[in-house]
Amino acid sequence: TEACVKLGINPAPKITILVVGKRHHVRFFPMSQQEGDKSGNCPAGTVVDCDVTNPAEFDFYLQSHGGLLGTSRPSHYNVLLDENGFT
Repeated sequence: TEACVKLGINPAPKITILVVGKRHHVRFFPMSQQEGDKSGNCPAGTVVDCDVTNPAEFDFYLQSHGGLLGTSRPSHYNVLLDENGFT
């Protein structure tokens, strides 16, 4: 926000800072074969934000794209700063 003030940007934009991790051993599988994609993975856009996440932090898993072969790994997102008020 200090940079926005110096540059005269008014109102200052709201910022959200995320850390994304892929090096983990978490996998998600659809409840039935009909709910999965053609590779048997969860469909692209699947978000898991409860039960396996940290209760004290703002984190979630996102299956951002479909896998072509094998079991897809979702990305793990940790929200460090949230000025936008995401829920």
